[in-house]
Amino acid sequence: MRTPSLLTLSSSSSSSSSSSSLLLRHHHHRRRRSPQIITESRRRKNKNSRGIRIAAANTRSTSSSTSTSTSTSTSTSLSMMNSVIPYNDEWGNLAVLTGTSVLAQILGTKTRIGKLLGSPVSAMAITFFLASVGILYPGGTITSRKLQLLSISFATPLILLGANFSTSTNSTSGSGGGTSPLLIGFMIASIGTIVGSMIGWLLVGKTILSTLSIFGINDGLKIISALVAKNIGGGINYIAVCSALNASPEAIATGLCVDNFMALVYFPICNIIASQYNDPNNNEYTNNDTNNSSGTNKKDSSMTVESISIAFFAACGLLWIGELISTNIFNSPSSQIPIVTLLSVIVASGILTKIINIKPINSITCDTLGTVCLYLFFATAGAPGMRVAKSMKSAILPLSIFSMCLYTIHGMVFSRSSWRDAFSPQRLLIASSSAIGGPATSVALARSVKWESLIVPALLVGNIGYAIATFIGIGFYYCFAAAAAAAL
Repeated sequence: MRTPSLLTLSSSSSSSSSSSSLLLRHHHHRRRRSPQIITESRRRKNKNSRGIRIAAANTRSTSSSTSTSTSTSTSTSLSMMNSVIPYNDEWGNLAVLTGTSVLAQILGTKTRIGKLLGSPVSAMAITFFLASVGILYPGGTITSRKLQLLSISFATPLILLGANFSTSTNSTSGSGGGTSPLLIGFMIASIGTIVGSMIGWLLVGKTILSTLSIFGINDGLKIISALVAKNIGGGINYIAVCSALNASPEAIATGLCVDNFMALVYFPICNIIASQYNDPNNNEYTNNDTNNSSGTNKKDSSMTVESISIAFFAACGLLWIGELISTNIFNSPSSQIPIVTLLSVIVASGILTKIINIKPINSITCDTLGTVCLYLFFATAGAPGMRVAKSMKSAILPLSIFSMCLYTIHGMVFSRSSWRDAFSPQRLLIASSSAIGGPATSVALARSVKWESLIVPALLVGNIGYAIATFIGIGFYYCFAAAAAAAL
């Protein structure tokens, strides 16, 4: 075995030591420059890692939002396929609703059942049936809700602008009175609604709370309170109370479906009873109407493009002013319709035409257009139907019992002989319809049985319900909120 020499070892050791010294000097040189290099390097690394994290986060959020939107659109598209006329088919829904209002007028004048129900209730019954069997989207659509709000908004000023206020004033001072007795009757009707709601709450309140609590705390009491408001004012008050108390959409739809079903039983009964009586001021109204029409130029009473344009302009202007006053002065958007009612009465009474020398608005045009809007409103009122979510079906029975108590006690209050002796049956029926269905319902009842002298008082009294019902419904909720919390 060959042994390395001393020279070789020394040379190798010297070379290794030299290389080591070179490495040490290079390392020392790197250490002297390292603070700047490392700082810059770390900055670049941090920037790159931050960019990578942001990109990853964006990727995750994009993918999650994409999956969420995909699932949402998928579930939405699946839910919209539950009816023959899809949820988002605006023109299809409008065609069915407007066609229903036409069909209801034919049934209301040509068939025996239609005459008993009346044309407006017939329109409500038809759309209720179409939504219940799946032809229209169950629970109503955005299109039907928009049409409902638009139709009732236009119907109020147009019907009032087309009213004969000289006749209404005379009928108020006649036997039995006009608006004043109707107002007292409406107060009695409202008390009947409140008492019936209290009894219904005591009977099935706990059951309603338990069945509707899966979607929100106190949802049962919220819907009951909204139904109290609806059966003193109207659908506007129902939505207002639900919105103020933050009720769940599922509970809102269920309560509305049950109440619509009960209304379809109650309104035909009112129509059948009302068909047995004549206008309480029939002779007086006929004489006044004859005197007024005899002095009217036939050409001025006909509908023209100009008269229709003026009528729509007047209605839009009154609605705009009412909205400005309700939102900017009273800070209460729900008070728009009562304010518009007051403004419409001022315009229709002829006060402005006496102060300002302007041509009066054609009353026949306004009355005709208002009646069209009234039929459209009833067509949309039945649009929710009776089909509700499976999770809400357990609440139908207790809500139905509650509604039966409300309607039964309400009717029993009017069945007392003392009330019938103090007020005429016509005014009691109109007051009841004003409370249960609102001014549109009471006007529709007066029109269907030709109680012409009660049309204007019915509209005025019904709008008082619009003004006070929301506050009564919210007050009802807070009166029983503590008991509801204890029951849960």
